[in-house]
Amino acid sequence: MRKFALCAVLLLVGVPLFAGVLGLSVGATGGVELWKINIEDIELETETYLAIGLTVTFSPPFIPVGIRGGFEYAWQTEETPLADITYTEILILLGMEYSIAPPFSPLSFYAGMGPEISISGASAMGMSYSETHYGVLFYGGLNFSMGLIGIFAETGYGIIFYEEATHTHIPIRGGIKIGI
Repeated sequence: MRKFALCAVLLLVGVPLFAGVLGLSVGATGGVELWKINIEDIELETETYLAIGLTVTFSPPFIPVGIRGGFEYAWQTEETPLADITYTEILILLGMEYSIAPPFSPLSFYAGMGPEISISGASAMGMSYSETHYGVLFYGGLNFSMGLIGIFAETGYGIIFYEEATHTHIPIRGGIKIGI
């Protein structure tokens, strides 16, 4: 019985704590989104949006591939003589990511990609407007694990397809993850 208990303890200690017991982590993010609009090969000025979001990642222990879901809200307010206009983007991601972690190191690197839904809108003087479009996001980052809590920094490149234009965005964000 003691050998069984010792093996069980060694197994629990040997499982990376950043993965949590279920391989599930929940996180909060913050950062900026750099947006550029391309209309028929004409590039418009880059716009900077502030962004906050939530992520959920499922990475089973001992397997370097995981599934990530993300929700992000980005906004920018422009002051005009008539009214302040607030531009918003809601981005929803379902991606696959691959992690590389050196043995016995709290650092891990990850890269992923997946389809993205963009709900863009604008509001001013009590009126609002929104459109839904689809695209793809490629991303990568660095995760630093401190037990069940980890911090991360990442960037990426996303393309949202509109009928008349292509919007590209570069997210630059950091955040905290908690393993479950």
